[in-house]
Amino acid sequence: MEIAEYKKAWEEFQQKMAALKKRQFEVLARIGETLDRQKMDKIREELK
Repeated sequence: MEIAEYKKAWEEFQQKMAALKKRQFEVLARIGETLDRQKMDKIREELK
């Protein structure tokens, strides 16, 4: 492989890693929202 090919492969790798990091953040945020909603529902039931 030539240097240009390595550079292109490295850039593609970095883009994939950035996309995965963004996806991980979105998934964790969604899980956090779900857990918060479940806690609030449980508190509401206890207050009734």
